[in-house]
Amino acid sequence: MPRLSIKTKFMTVIGLLMLGAMVFNAFVYPRRVERQIRNQSMLSARQVAETASYALGPALATGSPEEIAKVLEGVKNIPAFQFSVVFDERGIQVDSTPSTPLWVKEYNLNQGRSQSFTRMKDGILVANAPIFFREPHPDKVGTLVLGFTTEDIQKTVHDNIVMGMSTGLILLILGILATVFLERRYIRPIESLTDMAQQVARGNLAVGQVLVHSGDELEDLSLSFDLMTNKLRVSRDEIERQNRLLEFRVQERTRQLMETIWELEEIRANLEHLVQERTKGLEESRAEIRAWAETLEEKVRSKTLELVELNESLMVSFQKLQQVDRLKDEFLANMSHELRTPLNAVIGFSGLLLQESPERIPDDVKMDLDIIHQNGRSLLSMIDSILDLSKIEAGKFEIDLVEIDPLPLLEEVKLLAAGLIPDRRIQFSFESPGWEDVRVMGDPGRLKQVFTNLVGNAIKFTERGSVRVSVERDRELLYVAIRDTGIGMSAEEMTRLFRPFQQVDGSITRRFGGTGLGLALSQRLIGLMRGAIRVDSQKGKGSTFTVEIPLRKPGHP
Repeated sequence: MPRLSIKTKFMTVIGLLMLGAMVFNAFVYPRRVERQIRNQSMLSARQVAETASYALGPALATGSPEEIAKVLEGVKNIPAFQFSVVFDERGIQVDSTPSTPLWVKEYNLNQGRSQSFTRMKDGILVANAPIFFREPHPDKVGTLVLGFTTEDIQKTVHDNIVMGMSTGLILLILGILATVFLERRYIRPIESLTDMAQQVARGNLAVGQVLVHSGDELEDLSLSFDLMTNKLRVSRDEIERQNRLLEFRVQERTRQLMETIWELEEIRANLEHLVQERTKGLEESRAEIRAWAETLEEKVRSKTLELVELNESLMVSFQKLQQVDRLKDEFLANMSHELRTPLNAVIGFSGLLLQESPERIPDDVKMDLDIIHQNGRSLLSMIDSILDLSKIEAGKFEIDLVEIDPLPLLEEVKLLAAGLIPDRRIQFSFESPGWEDVRVMGDPGRLKQVFTNLVGNAIKFTERGSVRVSVERDRELLYVAIRDTGIGMSAEEMTRLFRPFQQVDGSITRRFGGTGLGLALSQRLIGLMRGAIRVDSQKGKGSTFTVEIPLRKPGHP
């Protein structure tokens, strides 16, 4: 592609702009104005014909030529008026002007609508409109045809063409003058600056000064270029001086290096003598090391026998630990069975007694029975949690992972939460986002157990304020956040949060109750579902527990 100068590009752009302006003013603008004038003239003619036809209705119904002529008198006063013709409902000419042409008879019958058009060969603008009769002949329709000359339209179009050509000529002259001005004011100084920059690039710093008095950025550029050239001359002189100084220093360093080499030669001779002495000493040390190696081999054999005996002892201890773990599982299974049987009996009988009528069992006794019933269910839940936690730690817990929608589970937890805060000043809120394409892999019962435990803890440790459950998601994870305005936790207390049988503070156990198993079990259950529980809390301000569960992607097994 050829390289064009800025002058050529500038002249080309200015020429194209002037050519475009001339073409627009000489051809596009006059034709557009002509089309608008013709359309406006046809619209005005059709409106005049419709107005006159409306006034001719009564006159044509009576058939009076005087009334028809009187109505058309105002139309004939229009400067561009050429002729007028009135036809009755049968197409018979009722009234006409002497200048009416013969071809008007083609429009003696009207279809009930007005229209206007231009007969180019005659230079006449024609407009016709229907004449609707009045009573007693409302079904009859006559026709009014008006003709107007187009001389005014042609004159207006001619004037617009002349004005467009004049404007284009003026723009051409102004463009030429602007081009000459800009070429002298800007293009020539830019070319001079370019030539000087090329000379500087070739190493010729003895260039003259380009004087530009444009009073703008170009003048600043010329001054900056002259300042840069002067600085380059000073820098070149400084570099030459530094080169001479560097040559002198190189010669001095070379002399010092030769002296150092002579000293190194002397040192090398001394080192050779020292190496010979050290080699003799190493030979003597090698014999001593060989003797030490034989002693070390004997020690390694002795330690190996000790490690074998220790390994056998560890294997025996491991087998004993496995036996203890099996005995623990059997103990937990037997104890859970032994505890479940009386607990189920206590829960069942207390439930039956609570259903008895007040005549048989007084209300104060029922309150005691309700406490027995609730504590029995809490103890049974604690036994289940201990068994689940023991199975998880032993690696024997089985979880059924299926594709589920977690939003209905949160709706069920919302109903359960409503029963936990009837007499407390707590506002519980959960608004389902209404997603229909949310799926995760999890155990429905266990996931509901986790949500219930977290919401229950939030309500239990919040005396007043709010507990809010929200659901969010991104491309990979589903986030279920349980926020409360309860007692909160410090950073040190959160380190003990997920340990079994522990709570963050002993006073909390005495105040709110609990065994410290819920969060430990919930964290392990969510871990089996490939998720996690994150905690963010501030002492005295509340806590936020966020459950993160991987989303089920469509098409993935």
